[in-house]
Amino acid sequence: MRRSPLTALALIGLAAPGLALLGPAPATAVAETCRGEAATIVGTGPTITGTEGRDVVVTNGATQVRTVGGDDVICVTGGTAQTGRTTIVSGAGDDVVDATTAPGWFVQAELGEGADRFEAGAAGSSAYGAYMNPLPADTEKDVVIGGTGSDSVTSGVSDEPNPDVIDLGAADDGLTYGGTMAPGGSIDGGAGEDLFTPLTGRLGAKVIDNAAGILTVDQQVVATWTGLETFHTGTINGASLRFVGTAADEELVGRASGPIHATFGAGDDSLVTNEAPRAGSSIAGGDGRDVVYVSTESGLLDLDLRRGRLTTDADDPYTVPLTDVEDATLHARRVVVAGTDGRNALQFSACDATLRGRKGADTVTRNYDTWFERVFCPRFMKARINGGRGHDDLRGTRGRDVVRGGPGNDVLDGLEGPDRLYGGDGRDELRGRDGTDQLFGGQGRDSAFGGQGRDTCRAEVRRSCER
Repeated sequence: MRRSPLTALALIGLAAPGLALLGPAPATAVAETCRGEAATIVGTGPTITGTEGRDVVVTNGATQVRTVGGDDVICVTGGTAQTGRTTIVSGAGDDVVDATTAPGWFVQAELGEGADRFEAGAAGSSAYGAYMNPLPADTEKDVVIGGTGSDSVTSGVSDEPNPDVIDLGAADDGLTYGGTMAPGGSIDGGAGEDLFTPLTGRLGAKVIDNAAGILTVDQQVVATWTGLETFHTGTINGASLRFVGTAADEELVGRASGPIHATFGAGDDSLVTNEAPRAGSSIAGGDGRDVVYVSTESGLLDLDLRRGRLTTDADDPYTVPLTDVEDATLHARRVVVAGTDGRNALQFSACDATLRGRKGADTVTRNYDTWFERVFCPRFMKARINGGRGHDDLRGTRGRDVVRGGPGNDVLDGLEGPDRLYGGDGRDELRGRDGTDQLFGGQGRDSAFGGQGRDTCRAEVRRSCER
């Protein structure tokens, strides 16, 4: 975008001094242009409304732009504002929306019907191949080019061919993709950690092979891509979900009505599911530092990371192989977790929790979930936590907890409720906080901080301890 300044008396002082002898020049203006075309509409306020014909628009700081019909060209400029946000609805026609001309402006673009082109700027964008609402739909080929900011793109229509060309560009971007990729269509995630959410009405087993860059449903190719790392998807009617990872850091957020088979690669990977994996599932973290997030509304989640298995009693108890995973977050009425001989980060939300870190410098903390705790265990939470050997950081719940540090220099925090904390061997720090707590340092020079309530402390350094 190029905008020429007015030539006026006030600007003569910026020129060579000798030019003043020529006398004042008449004020003239060079017309605004957009992608090399003379503008037919230049914004003069917060809103712009186009015509039924072809419009060439320079937004000039407008925050609401709507072009009605025709093959329109729209350039986003900030006017006097360096940063801002504008919403553009380009309507029917083969339109071009260029946001690269205002690097400080976030753009929400609804491209409407037609074969459109959108180029994002540096401040991020939200681009819809048609409209935010699903109708009217658009099945023509759109080209969306992401910028250096975080872009969100919605492309295609479920159960229809999708010919769109998507290049998400740099930064962490997201693509919601409807339909089945048509000839000429493509997806390039570019740099950053990019999210792919496929929307398809096709039923059957789903396979996400990120190594090959291909999604199949019921053995039919739905989409291909490069440069994607995070996948949100699921299955219905008991169909299975299979994921094949790469050496990149990947995340699978899946809700499958059938078994999940996830084989991650060498990156630091994540599996997130709001139901316990179904019987017949298998999960392999691979090399790297991997984590699982599992939530269930019923029964038990019993995870042993060293043995590589997850047991649940949702209906009939069954065990799922879960190997080469270092960290875990579990939500269930009852949670049991045992770590590995290395460092583990273990988080939980449960009415009744038992966690063992085993060896290594472990971190065990409550992962607060408002809805889960208010519905399933609103009053009496309790946890038994044992860090094992190593320098551990262990934190309890708002209920009655027993926390043991074991050998090593540990930090124990009871949080709320009447707690019992045992430091064990090593130089430990014990914090009772709220409630009537009992703090026992054990061998080594320990520090005990009772906090509120009538607390009992046995340690070399004692504060806020009544007994």
